[in-house]
Amino acid sequence: MATGNRHMLVVALPGPGLTLAQTLAKSLDADLIVAQPGRTPGLSEIIKQVFDHSKALIMVMATGIATRTVGPLLRSKHTDPAVVVMDRYGRYAVSLAGGHEGGANQLACEVAALTGGEPVITTGTEAGRTAAVGVGYRRQATGRDIEYAVRTCLEKCGLSPDQVKFLSTALFKWHDHSIRQAAAGLGVLFRFFAAEQLARVEGVSAPSQAAIRHFSLKGVSEQCALLSLKNPQIILPRTIVGPVTVAVAREDYPLWASAPAAKMT
Repeated sequence: MATGNRHMLVVALPGPGLTLAQTLAKSLDADLIVAQPGRTPGLSEIIKQVFDHSKALIMVMATGIATRTVGPLLRSKHTDPAVVVMDRYGRYAVSLAGGHEGGANQLACEVAALTGGEPVITTGTEAGRTAAVGVGYRRQATGRDIEYAVRTCLEKCGLSPDQVKFLSTALFKWHDHSIRQAAAGLGVLFRFFAAEQLARVEGVSAPSQAAIRHFSLKGVSEQCALLSLKNPQIILPRTIVGPVTVAVAREDYPLWASAPAAKMT
C-alpha cells in the first residue's frame, strides 16, 4: 500500500514465519522483503536502507531481533515509520514504535485481525480506556451513521469516546470504509473479528434474526464488544440506531480479579 513515496513493507526471515509474511503482504497490498541470513545485505542493512522511505514496517520475527534492528534508527515519533512485530504463528501483533503518531497501534489491530491474533498496545493514550463498542450495520450505513449511533449509545452509558479502547465489527467488513471513517471521527482504534471468533462467544442476548439470516451468526455487536476486552461486561446490550446495531462493554476489573467474561465454546 503506497502513500506518496512511502510504502508499507513486510519484512521476514526464512523459515516458519515466511508463509505468514506472504499472506500479510498480499492482504495489506504491501511489499515483501525476505532477509537471507549469511547474505549481503543482511537484515540490519536492509532495514537501514528502507527505514526512512517506509510508511510502515511489519516485521515477522522475534521482538528482540526487531528491537535491536530498528532501535538505532529511531529518531522522532513524529517522523519514524510505524513498526509492528508479529510472531511467526500470528498470535500477537506488537506495536513497537510509532504507536500513536505513526499509526502502529491501528496497524497492529489490523494485522492481528488478519491472523485472529491479539494486538499488543502499550502507549499511554490507550492505557486508560476501559470500554469497547461493537457494531453491526447495514450495507448502506455511512461512517456518519455509525459515528452517530455510537455516540448516542455511549451517552446512554454515561461514557465518551475518549473512554473507548476499540470500535469493533466483523471481518467481512474489512473492505468497507464506513467503519474506518467512524473510528476516525470518534478518535478511537478499530478492530475486526472473524466469523469463527464471533461464533464461539456465549453469554450474549437472544440471537439476532438478521445476523442469522445474512451471516449465519447469532449476532455481531455484543460479540465484538466482548472479544475486544480481557475481562468484559456488557453494559449496553444490542441496541438498534437507524441502520446500525451497537453494543457496549466495559472492563472495570483488573486482570487478576474475578469478573464476568465472554465464555468460549
